[in-house]
Amino acid sequence: MKILVYGSGAIGGYVGGSLALAGHTVTFIARPAQAEAINAHGLTIRHNHESRVSSHVSAVTSPAEAFSANIQYDCIVFALKSFDTDAAIADLRTASPAPPPILCLQNGVDNE
Repeated sequence: MKILVYGSGAIGGYVGGSLALAGHTVTFIARPAQAEAINAHGLTIRHNHESRVSSHVSAVTSPAEAFSANIQYDCIVFALKSFDTDAAIADLRTASPAPPPILCLQNGVDNE
């Protein structure tokens, strides 16, 4: 599957990195410094004192950049703080009027 993970923090990084280690194609939407680090070094997942590096991931800095390559994503994983939801949805609607299904893994209270 081709998965777009919106957010590369603790939740997005772990879920996206784990999916990549399982063989899925994963692209992260991340802040510029995080995107640069992911593109340069991959993503390290630590679990039970074991580290695994997923080097088959990529990162972009916006939905527009993610969809500009005409990649057909099978799913978008939302892994953002709740206060970032409105801006993320607006950016996503601009980049893709008909996005694939969205799996919401956001943390935060009263997130709609």
